[in-house]
Amino acid sequence: MRTLAVYNLKGGVGKTTTAVNMAYLSSQQGFKTLIWDLDPQGASSWYFDSSHTRKISAKKILQPQEIAYKYVQKTGYENLDIIPSDVSFRDLDHHLKEQGELTYFSEVLNQFRDNYSLIILDCPPGISHLTDNVIYASDGILMPVIPTWLSLHSYTQLKTYLKDNQLPRRHIYPFFNMVDVRKKLHMSWLRVPPSNIKKMLKTSINTSSNIEKMGAHRAPLETYDEQSDIAAAYRALWKEISKKISVF
Repeated sequence: MRTLAVYNLKGGVGKTTTAVNMAYLSSQQGFKTLIWDLDPQGASSWYFDSSHTRKISAKKILQPQEIAYKYVQKTGYENLDIIPSDVSFRDLDHHLKEQGELTYFSEVLNQFRDNYSLIILDCPPGISHLTDNVIYASDGILMPVIPTWLSLHSYTQLKTYLKDNQLPRRHIYPFFNMVDVRKKLHMSWLRVPPSNIKKMLKTSINTSSNIEKMGAHRAPLETYDEQSDIAAAYRALWKEISKKISVF
């Protein structure tokens, strides 16, 4: 089993659309895939029209003794399941802080090892104990970065934080997202990425009304627009990151 987190400490950079499309493409390639919506806002859950059908608490779901598995739901797509978000997930950080060990979330994820090839974690923005646990537990961090100076600053902030707190730095994979081809800075960075962005993926995702239509369809882009250039870009991104984390 491999674990891929989709994360940026900044909001509004396209984490959820990335997580939803990567999860769908993984499942359609035959990998048994679980997407866990860790963000209490529940955007991934909304796209998959999923919500908890039984009472849940952040403290309960963080038990490593096969508790979280009880909250897995089908998405309606073959090979793709979800743990939907819940408002109680705002307390995940508090409960992980109480545990104290960075290995704790890894132990929670271990209960899925025999049932899934890939877990995708749709992470909330910000830096927290949840962030620390997710980074420690993941085989790769897929990080959407908008080609702007502020988004670049968020990337350098994260790298500094990881170094200062002795967290794994080897598996952060940034890619340019929400690229506007009308903007000179965006196109300039596509040609020559800033030198302080390491392990930049080759694939970039343009801003597109077709991505915005995911909200109208409440579905992954591939299900309604597979012939478009943007769908092809998501397929290329999946191919690239899946090789990085050795899903194949």
